[in-house]
Parts: sequence; structure tokens; C-alpha cells
Amino acid sequence: MPVAARLHRTMDGGIPPDRLDFRVDRLLMPDLVAVLAAGAPALVLLAFRHDIVFAWGGAAWGIVTAALVAAAAFAGFRLFDRRPLLIAGAHGIAVPRLIADWIPWRDIADITGAVEPLAWGDRRDVLRIGFEQPRTVPWLQPPKGPVDTGGLQAGFGVRLSARWPLRAESLCRHIEMSRRAALPSTPATLASATDPWQRPSRNLRVGAAIMCALIVTFGWQAIDGGLAKQTSAGVRLYMTGDLVAALPALESDARRGDAEAQVTLATMYENGDGVGRNQAAALSWFRRAALAGHPGAEVELGLIHQNGRGVPVDMAAAEQWFTRAAERGAAPAQYRLAQLYRDGLIDGRRDYDRALLWLTRAAEQDHAAAATDLARLYTEGLGVPRSMTTALRWLNRAAGRGHAPASYRLGRLYGQGQGVDRDAARAAAYHAEAAEQGYAPAQYALGLAYNGGVGVTQDPLAAYVWLALAQKGLPPHQAPRAARVLALVAAGLDVESQNRARRAVREFRPRRANP
Repeated sequence: MPVAARLHRTMDGGIPPDRLDFRVDRLLMPDLVAVLAAGAPALVLLAFRHDIVFAWGGAAWGIVTAALVAAAAFAGFRLFDRRPLLIAGAHGIAVPRLIADWIPWRDIADITGAVEPLAWGDRRDVLRIGFEQPRTVPWLQPPKGPVDTGGLQAGFGVRLSARWPLRAESLCRHIEMSRRAALPSTPATLASATDPWQRPSRNLRVGAAIMCALIVTFGWQAIDGGLAKQTSAGVRLYMTGDLVAALPALESDARRGDAEAQVTLATMYENGDGVGRNQAAALSWFRRAALAGHPGAEVELGLIHQNGRGVPVDMAAAEQWFTRAAERGAAPAQYRLAQLYRDGLIDGRRDYDRALLWLTRAAEQDHAAAATDLARLYTEGLGVPRSMTTALRWLNRAAGRGHAPASYRLGRLYGQGQGVDRDAARAAAYHAEAAEQGYAPAQYALGLAYNGGVGVTQDPLAAYVWLALAQKGLPPHQAPRAARVLALVAAGLDVESQNRARRAVREFRPRRANP
């Protein structure tokens, strides 16, 4: 009996010895090749994950890796299929991969070999077995082609592998030898609940392959990419101010797919912190982090397109990036998106309805600037009924967060008696709160109050200090007005008082707002 044909006399499989002559095992080589074909690229993707993520992006790496791991797992499961291709026993023929029952010798009319041509020019041998009388075949896996599995069959064929070393004619001779030694007893059913030839269903194997793909892909991503953004050593070094050591660590973490490291690295390139300023590199890293779902990066990309930093101004792209982050609940993005709609920067038309929607969502998350702008809509009745009560509620909420513009606007309302009783002292107090944070309009208003003694005790020295600070901080079209008032105040001060005032201006440091 040829060794190459892998014909084995066997006692296994739960079949009594007197019923078995030989069996033909299936070839494992095609499955091994399939495992290697899918498994080798998957190992490369896992080994060089951070470099491939840098080149392709995280989503592409995950999809390709998961597909290859699933294919390798599914092919690997086939290696554990112990069912032989064919068994010729004392009582008949069994084909465990196709037919559930043994076919007794008495029901077999003839056994012949044939050659089936294949598309790529090779050939495959087919063992054809004909029945004495047409019968119903209990298929485990019906052969390909138009087969009526519910009717009678005149016979069936067993396809050998295209690379099978044993030809069908030679196999026919071995089967005839077993047939001549056949015993006249009735064969048992091949398939049973405890038969070791049984294997999991196809759906179960597909499900197991998918689970392997998900576990391997996400597990390796967690190991190689880090579990949380706080684990980035580069970010920690950057926060401590060690920019020289932070740069290589950030580049390594960013290439592994850490979105927080990507944003930090982009910020360094944009501001020139420890590296040469490179707007193109900053844009690239912001985009990678944004595509990974980092809200801060999405907001930065929106600002880049809105302000034309290194790219042409594109309000539609700015709206797109702001919307992505806003829909996930990022208050800064909601505020920026509302500004676009309020000022009509997208299509030239103001959309107060959508501006109100996004300002409200941001303000409800204690975004102070959004609350201040929302109060303005209610104060002026832009897109909503005018309501000073609602405006004051939002302004007080923003001022309580230490927002200088909100404190300044409250001071103006109390100073003018708009929606509230006029209260000059309270107005001066709100202006002082904003002025100490370096807000130039409030500094100008407080300087006027000290110069005229409105709500506070008249103090020309304090008036000089606040007016001088306001002159430096106001925009060019407003600074001359502060300069004229400052000149009048300085004229009433002696030289020593002016020197003290100038020293106070030089030593002024804005007070940080409450968190």
C-alpha cells in the first residue's frame, strides 16, 4: 500500500476492527498554507502596529488586522477536523465529510475514477460511486452543483485534492480489494452524538474566528498603544516643562496612536515649543488625533480652517469639525459652532436659532463664554424674546466662574440701570473684578469711575493706573480715547505720584480667574 497515498489500517474512530480495512486521510497542506497566508501578514501588522498606524491610520490597521486574524483562525480550526476523506471497510464505504451513513457493498454497483479539469490548467481526480438502485443520500455536506438532496440519487462523487498524490484509478484498486474481503453484515450509522469525526458547525467556527480577531486586535492595541491617555510619558514631561525630553517620548507615543500625545505634539509644532514652528506637521498630527475622535483636536482643526492657519480659509470644513466634537458634547466646540451661526460666517446669513441651541448646550455645561454670549441674545432679543431676567441669570452664572467679560457686562447693566436698579457701587465692584483679571474694557470703565468718584471714592492715582493699563490692552480704535482721559488725569498729578502710578502699572499682574 503506497505510503504517499496516506492509506492507513486503523483501529480508531469508534469503528469495530472487523469493519475497517483502510482509510484515506485528507491533506493538511492546503489548510497550513491558508494559515500561513493569513497569519504571517497578521503577525507583521501586530509587530509593527505603531508604524502602520502612523502610515495608514488606526481604523485601517484595526480592520485589516482583524480580517487577517479571523481568516487565520478559521483556517486553523480546519486543521483540527479529524474526519478522513474516505473509509473502505469490511461492510462498505464511508465518506465522513459528505454522507452521514455507511454505504453497504451490496448497494454499490460500480466504482470508477475520472479526471476533472480545473480553471488554472491543473486537474483533480474524482472517485465516482454508483448505486445498484437509486436511493436517498443523507448528505452532511451536499456536493457543489445542482443536487436534489430530497430525491433519489443514482450515485455520488468524491473529489480528491488537486495536489493529491494518489490517482483515482489506483484508489479504485484498493477499494476493490476491500470489497472482495467484505463481510455480509449490516453497517451501523456513521454519524452520532459521540462520534469523534463530528466538528463544530460552520456558524460556530465563524463566530469563534470573529471573537479571536476582536480579542487579538483590541488586546494588542491596548498593550501596544496604552490604555489611557494619562499613561503617555511624553505628555507628563511636557506638562513639567521638560520639552527636550518630551519631544522623542511624544513622537513615540503619537506614532503608537495615543491621541493625547498627538495633540500635544501638534501644539508644540504649532507654537514652536522646543521645536521649529511647523504648521504642516501640526495640522497632520491634529488631523490624526481628530480622526481618532479627540474633541480637542477637532476643535483645533475647526479653528485652523476658520482662521486659515497654514490652509485656505474654509468655513464649511470648520463647521464640519466643530460639529463632530459638538455632537459628542464638547462645550468648546458647541460654543465655536454657535459663533459661526450667530455671525453668519458659513453662508453669510445669521442663524440665531441654531446659535441659541448650541450656546444653550455649552452654557449648561458651565462654559462661561457661551453663557455670556447667550445672555447677550436675551438682552438684545436676537432670535429669542427679550428677557433681562434670563440674561442676568446667565451672566451671574458666568461671572461666578470668574469670566471677566461677564463681570464687565454685569457692571454695565448696573451702571446704566438696564433691567436692574441703577447701582454705581455694584457696577464699580463688577468692573474691578474684571479689571483685576486684565480685561481692558473693564479697566477703562474702572479708571473713569475712580476719576469721577462714581461708585467709589475719587482717586486720581488709581484712575491713572487703570487708564494706563486699559490704553495698552484696548484695540487700536479705542486706545486713543483712553489716552486722552489719561493725559487729563496725569496733568493733575505731581511728579512723585506719576512715578508711583507708573511703577504700579509696571508691576501689575492679572489675577487668574477662579476655576
